[in-house]
Amino acid sequence: TKSTQFFVNRQRRQRPHLPRRGYFKMAKNRAFGEEWNHRFTAREGDIPEGLDLAGAEACTFHHWQMLRLPVTGYDAERRWILTSSPRIENAGFPFGDSQWYLLENVKGALGEPGDWYLDGSGELTYVPKAGETPENASCVLAVKDTLLGYTFVASNFTVPARGVLQFQGTSEQPSAVVVENSRGVVFEDCAFVNIGGNAIHLKKDADDCVIRNCEFYDIGASAVCVGPGLRWNWRWEGEETRGAVVEDCLIAHCGRFLPQGIGVWLGFANHCRVERNTIYDLYYSGISCGWLWRKGRTGAHHNLIRANDIRRIGQGRLSDMGGIYLLGEQEGTVVEDNEIREV
Repeated sequence: TKSTQFFVNRQRRQRPHLPRRGYFKMAKNRAFGEEWNHRFTAREGDIPEGLDLAGAEACTFHHWQMLRLPVTGYDAERRWILTSSPRIENAGFPFGDSQWYLLENVKGALGEPGDWYLDGSGELTYVPKAGETPENASCVLAVKDTLLGYTFVASNFTVPARGVLQFQGTSEQPSAVVVENSRGVVFEDCAFVNIGGNAIHLKKDADDCVIRNCEFYDIGASAVCVGPGLRWNWRWEGEETRGAVVEDCLIAHCGRFLPQGIGVWLGFANHCRVERNTIYDLYYSGISCGWLWRKGRTGAHHNLIRANDIRRIGQGRLSDMGGIYLLGEQEGTVVEDNEIREV
């Protein structure tokens, strides 16, 4: 069993990580290139002598994004942390000097209340919080990335061997619920709770779908994604999603596993409406609309973003974001009467 998500009494618990508070900073790294995009240098004294990093993941922060990379080795003499990052594909996110990072799922750091660790044999160790006992603690280890039901609870996030690398947002990442090549699907009065990745993704040709009066609570990545997932080539190839409605929803505590998670993401989507939603406690943008870092028409146009309440975003973890973030030319898109604060 490989799981990254464990919940006790419906509350997310954290795998052991270093440092226990704040972040490490990378030492000076050489100029990036094919041989350097997969490793970085730790500062002297940060990595305890003899620490076993088997199964650990390096979480490296790059302004508006966090990569999650399985650690493949540690060279103690050079203080190199080796990761699964493909040498060439990570060229857009070279490891820099003084860059923040965490080491997560470190067995040697296990010990604080709320810590849990799952070893290769499937044995789970949990350090209970005050007052928790086997009799009063409802424990859920998520093992499925995708769910089906009216209340969607406890999905997993399987970190691929190559790690999690995406240039913006989380639209390429797993979602608990996916709708594709469908029309008129309605999610009303549903709850999405303790989700490992994205909660729901309306993908290619999922047209005229409605998400109304739903609650999204404790989401590992993004709550709602609309449009085909972003591609590494950054081209629009004609795929799009039309007519989605996201209204009167509560979206809270997103980005708990991938902090670049967004409340509502609209990519190559048009004639959609995002209205009267309450979105708070995120580390990145509340609503993001549009895609491609260039001029020219794409599948993102004629969308309405109105009367949303967005607050408590960023919170000192990521940057280059907005309460409402617009990217690229978007003919006919209207943004009005939204309230944004605590950025």
